[in-house]
Amino acid sequence: DASPLLEGVCTWRSENTTRSSSMTGPGSNGSGGPYGHLTGMLLTPSGEDAGQLVPRHYRGFVPRRYLPTHPIPLVIMLPGHRVAVDPLPDYTQLISTADAEGFIVVFAEQEVRSADQRWAWWTDWRWSQRPDATQHPDLIFLERLVDRFKSSYQIDESRVYVMGHSRGASMALIAALERPDIFAGAVSQSGFTEFAYEERIQNRDAGLAKPTLLFLHGNQDPDVCIDCMPSSQCSLTGRSCGSVMGSDGLVDLLQQQGWDEEKLRYYRLDNVTHRWQPQLNASIWSWLRARPRQGDEQTYPEDNQITWPTRPTVISPEDNTKPARAPLVETEAMYRFPASSFEMGNAVESPQPYGDGWFMDQTPINLVSVEAFSLDRHEVTVEEYSTFLNHSGLSLHYHPIMPISVHQTGYRHYEGYAQRPISGVSWNDARAYCDWAGKRLPTEAEWEFVATGGGRRKFPWNDQGGGNCRRVVAFMNSAQCSDESREVGSLSAGQTPEGVMDLSGNVAEWVSDSYMPYFGNENQGAWLPLGEPMRTLRGGGLFNSGPWLGSRARWSATSSARGQAIGFRCALSASSSEETGISRGSLSQPATMNSTPSLLPVPSLSGELMIDGLNDPFDLISWREGLMVSERRGGQVSWITVDGEALMMMEMLDTPTRIARRGDELLVEVNGELIAWREDEMLAEGIRVISLEEPLDALVGDEFGAYWVQSGTLYASLPGEEPQQVTPLGATAHLALTEEFLFIASTPRSTSDLPAIIQLNRATGELTTFVERSSLPGGHTIRGITSNPEGGISFTLRLNNWPFSGRICSQSQPSVPFTCLSDSPPQIGFPQWYQGRLYWSTRRAIVALSAPEEDILTYEVISEWHRPQRLIIAQEQLLWLDQSAGSIWRLPRRL
Repeated sequence: DASPLLEGVCTWRSENTTRSSSMTGPGSNGSGGPYGHLTGMLLTPSGEDAGQLVPRHYRGFVPRRYLPTHPIPLVIMLPGHRVAVDPLPDYTQLISTADAEGFIVVFAEQEVRSADQRWAWWTDWRWSQRPDATQHPDLIFLERLVDRFKSSYQIDESRVYVMGHSRGASMALIAALERPDIFAGAVSQSGFTEFAYEERIQNRDAGLAKPTLLFLHGNQDPDVCIDCMPSSQCSLTGRSCGSVMGSDGLVDLLQQQGWDEEKLRYYRLDNVTHRWQPQLNASIWSWLRARPRQGDEQTYPEDNQITWPTRPTVISPEDNTKPARAPLVETEAMYRFPASSFEMGNAVESPQPYGDGWFMDQTPINLVSVEAFSLDRHEVTVEEYSTFLNHSGLSLHYHPIMPISVHQTGYRHYEGYAQRPISGVSWNDARAYCDWAGKRLPTEAEWEFVATGGGRRKFPWNDQGGGNCRRVVAFMNSAQCSDESREVGSLSAGQTPEGVMDLSGNVAEWVSDSYMPYFGNENQGAWLPLGEPMRTLRGGGLFNSGPWLGSRARWSATSSARGQAIGFRCALSASSSEETGISRGSLSQPATMNSTPSLLPVPSLSGELMIDGLNDPFDLISWREGLMVSERRGGQVSWITVDGEALMMMEMLDTPTRIARRGDELLVEVNGELIAWREDEMLAEGIRVISLEEPLDALVGDEFGAYWVQSGTLYASLPGEEPQQVTPLGATAHLALTEEFLFIASTPRSTSDLPAIIQLNRATGELTTFVERSSLPGGHTIRGITSNPEGGISFTLRLNNWPFSGRICSQSQPSVPFTCLSDSPPQIGFPQWYQGRLYWSTRRAIVALSAPEEDILTYEVISEWHRPQRLIIAQEQLLWLDQSAGSIWRLPRRL
């Protein structure tokens, strides 16, 4: 059957094909699909062979604002030439916009070609030559992807859009033009035409609806020339255009075919290169959502038009008898800044191919003066906002996505959320709170003055060293520092020298200004908004990353936007009253107020953070009643107690990396040496075990001894004895240890040779070939190995020249054929058995093998947007190390 079959989130198929419809994510709103980050896979016809089904992965995000009783818009984002879906949230920043504006965003993968295990590019199948566009494999994939989300969510079918960059922009245009019955519109950034499909546009059926089309293109784009025409030259580079038509010619062609300004907009961006423009996301969305699919007359509903879930009776604004304002201001919780002038913004620089044109909304530099003012040291908390609701805001400024419960007698914060920043607030909510508190929202200039230290700092903390998970709660390196915001001020390393906290990360902050270009901005004439006016957000939030964590970063949202990662803080003019003596949160509460409610449990497959703030952790083992972790850049080895407290055991080490137990000793690899420390003298100087000519490839140990691989040779080291060479491997290796056996998964240093797996009997020293080299596929590397609970091993394989192809394999005993399953998420890593299930790491998640269903074995995503390493079993839990975030995570006990 060559029809496009839909497989579950991320599904392995055996020879027979059946359907599976699971989708994973961290939580659910009670009905419909889950919200938060999710991942999945579809099986669709191949562009190389329409009779073959190939897996194509996707990643998505569903905002907490999603309500199953009301349709939600859907946006499909298509990457450029041979770009993976994993970096797209960081590159496009679309998750932040989806969270704020309330739509689902899905990042879709291009097909992987079997010939060279590389991605084909969108439109690589010369679709203009096919007699029927419905046969185009990429269109089939996009259609099935939309159907996939419609099967799990209430999708607003009049507002399904497709966006793309570079070649993805070409595919977005094709999708909207060929399937206007699915897509209401398309956004093309730095896109082009090829394969003469402009002829198909000219011959397009006049009876088809005209989708909304938005083009953005930098006039300094060296990759896709903006003014290219077939058989001409690019005016910027002088290169031949070949069959490519740039945005200039394409827009002209569409205008000739009847697209007017209501359905077609084009922005030529000065000093911008081949870049997606994240700062325009909200403006683009505002324009798109106001233009539903042709023939659909419904309007986009505001929150007050949506019937939210039934809650206990809300206090009516008409019943408000409490004071409208907090009577006094607590200035001790603010920092006062003197009147000053500073240089606001960034200098305009010559753009690089993927460079500074990205930040066109931060240019040019302007000399700005600010009067004396004070700013809250921390963001407004959930507890403080609850008090505002009870005394003034009432239901006018309440929304169900806030971490606040409604009771017959008032509003109460969720248990454990009192000191977290309030989220889910609109710009009007924030302004109303600050007015009630006797303050105001800060201006954008005031906010930047504080964050930059008067124009001197690139980041709130200093001018050097970017964001990391010890300074900010954000989407760091395309991995989530935390699934939710943290208590205000909990990351002291991220505060300014004046003690203003969380200006970067946690929640982005509303300021009073409309979102407009700076004076002198060269793109004034092409400035969005296209739809309703935008308001400005500063500081980045939970879903922002990279440059959007800097002191000058700015982004926009509609004034009605409210997301999980949007909050605010207040300012106070020097001329305002400076009475002190009472905290805003100390107003008396109603005597009949219910006790603090708990947050209703939500189904979740996310890992739990055990500890963070580690300095480049490298290795993790179980030790005594806790854990031992090496911190490479920190130069120390720390003991993590069962309560999650980090106690330094060894310090001033030169780049400690691998660690292992050897009896009652701890072995640590330290820059050219393997050092041993006894359990009772950790802080004393260790004893050198061996000098290392090269870094170790692997190191494992237990109470009976330790084993390592150095320079392609396996060594054994029993407690109290000199290390002994066991056997030369001529290869790198991964090791797995049981009481009876050591398993060695060796991969030759030459990728042309085959790997093998060897078994060492620890009692007799006998070596047995467990998996023959000849039985393993060529061109693969063994990425990890673990022993099975009932004997045998499981191991992971990755294709050498294509890390996005991975297999998990198992074998019960030597010389018995092993079995492999395919289509793991990208960059398969370390496996581990836990409570009868097989787990393994991937590039951005922990996944687990599900129980067989008929002839399908599926895996489910356990924890998304981590960078997991070093899976271990300790304290009867599955734990993993996230090196990039400096944290240790564990699988929730309830799973």
